[in-house]
Amino acid sequence: PGYRVGGILKQRWLEKVCNTIPAVLVVCFDWSQDLSLDPTATAQVVAQLQHAQRQARDREIRLLVLAVLHASATDPEALCGPIRQQLEGTSSALIVAQGLTDLGSKVQKLERLVYQSAMSFYADEERRQKSWKPAAAGLSVADQGAMQVRVSVKVGFLSEFRKDTRGALTSYIPAYQQLMHAS
Repeated sequence: PGYRVGGILKQRWLEKVCNTIPAVLVVCFDWSQDLSLDPTATAQVVAQLQHAQRQARDREIRLLVLAVLHASATDPEALCGPIRQQLEGTSSALIVAQGLTDLGSKVQKLERLVYQSAMSFYADEERRQKSWKPAAAGLSVADQGAMQVRVSVKVGFLSEFRKDTRGALTSYIPAYQQLMHAS
C-alpha cells in the first residue's frame, strides 16, 4: 500500500535532469530571405510559438525566441509584432537580428540569456524540491527519512549545476549525516 522508497534516487532521475528535460527552449525563426511575411506565414509562426509556449509552460521551462529578419527589413517591429504580442505577459524574451551579419552580435546576447534562464530554471527546480514535505506524503517514518535524503541529494546536485558549492555542501552534509544515522 502506498509508495515504497527504493533507494536514494530513482533510476533515471540524473539522466532526466542532465539529458532529457531542457532548462531553456530556444525557438528560432529564419526570415533572412523574406522582406515581408504573408498572413499565412504569420499565422503559422503564431501557432508554432503557441505550441512551444505550451511545452515550456507544462515543464516550467524558460522560452527564448530568436528571429532573424532580412537585412533590408524596413520595419522590424511590425514583422515581429505577432511574436511580441504572443510573448506579452510571459517571462520569455525575443532577440531580433537584422540579417546574418547582425546575428553575430545577437548570439552573444542569446548566449547570456540562455545561461541566465538556465540558472533561474535550476534555482526554481531547487526551490521546488526543497518545498516537498515528507509528512504530507503519508509515508512511514523510515520512508520519510529516505525521501528527505533523496530531496537533499537532488537539491545538492541542482546546486552543483548552478556552481553553488556552498549550497551543494549544505544539502549533501545533512543527507550524509542522515544516512550514517540510519545505518
